[in-house]
Amino acid sequence: MRQQTQQYVPKILAAAVIAADPQRFGFEPPRLPPPKLYEAVALPSSANLGALAAALGIPVSELRLLNPDLQKGASFTPAANAERQYRLNVPAGLGSRLVEHWTTIAKASENAPRDTGQKLGRRGSAKRPAPAKRTVKRGEPGVPSKKTRGKYFIYRVAKGNNLNDIAKKFGVGSYRDLMRWNRLKRSTVYVGQKLRIYRPYKVVKYKVRKGDTLGKLEKKYRVKIQDLRFFNGIRRSLIAGRTLRVYIRLR
Repeated sequence: MRQQTQQYVPKILAAAVIAADPQRFGFEPPRLPPPKLYEAVALPSSANLGALAAALGIPVSELRLLNPDLQKGASFTPAANAERQYRLNVPAGLGSRLVEHWTTIAKASENAPRDTGQKLGRRGSAKRPAPAKRTVKRGEPGVPSKKTRGKYFIYRVAKGNNLNDIAKKFGVGSYRDLMRWNRLKRSTVYVGQKLRIYRPYKVVKYKVRKGDTLGKLEKKYRVKIQDLRFFNGIRRSLIAGRTLRVYIRLR
């Protein structure tokens, strides 16, 4: 069994035992608020959230809380189609009130300013719109110019890395520059992901031999031990046979 597995499996088992009878081990069970009861009502057509909330006598924020599939900032529910209707969650006991006041809600919705709204998913829930594609243009802050274009190296993300730390290690102004250079829509990265970095570095691959230490590699390549750990996700001692990546700044 691997060392990582030996460390976290007992913790999970211990947590499960404690959760089954917390008072036995000196823990007080958490006091959870009573669950919010709600019922679902199928809407014949798209409706304004403000009009719905007014008819139900509740704030719009509570209506959004009960319907987390609604797009943030949207003022209307998704439009119904021939196959299905949007099912709106409302506080328990208020479904009949919504049906009774539907005519008023529909009229108020017609006069309210509309947004683009959302499409309806397979199960009658709101479908999240795909993020808009963004074209990176030369001349924007952080985008390499024609002179520096092509002068880059590929960095392979190691365990424990994030964009902000990577930017600091290589002297990049901001993690947002890394996002622009690599056409990233999110700031999260995964282990093994390749990033293009426009900085004067070269990459050296080194296969660890028996007897090697981080101190020896520090002297050989003139890099810091903490950088070797960061670049390769090393937490403990070296393992013979493993290939390390050493990023050396060019003078």
